[in-house]
Amino acid sequence: MIRCLIIVTCFVLQQNIYAADFDYAQPKDSIGYIYEHSLRYEGSDFTVDLNYQYILEGLAELIIGDTSLHLQVRGHVCCGPSYKLSKKRAKWVYKYLRDLGVPKERMCFKGMSDTAPLVFPEKTEEDEAKNRRVDFVVFKYEY
Repeated sequence: MIRCLIIVTCFVLQQNIYAADFDYAQPKDSIGYIYEHSLRYEGSDFTVDLNYQYILEGLAELIIGDTSLHLQVRGHVCCGPSYKLSKKRAKWVYKYLRDLGVPKERMCFKGMSDTAPLVFPEKTEEDEAKNRRVDFVVFKYEY
């Protein structure tokens, strides 16, 4: 059986990630951790802000440097469901990371819509801004 273990500094949020949530094969009993950095968005924007370039370069370097690491890029929205926009955000970042040299076989992307908010309920504009993001789940497989 393959077992996943995370080796990056983790965000406070921890959750079980099941095979249905991940676009390539993964054991059902694995634990996923959110990478400590995420990208924030204004309104319905989906392009990568160059202010986040250092985050993406560091993440790409991490994944490229350790061939046992795999990455899931997850797009999120606020203020109601929008799978299309959340998937667009995740795909844009996925393509950016591919351009930086991250192998496509070791990463995938998924639009989460508003199913995994950091803040709920959203009472202020700041709450909404925290939920408009792309975050990353990094897995290390031990055989």
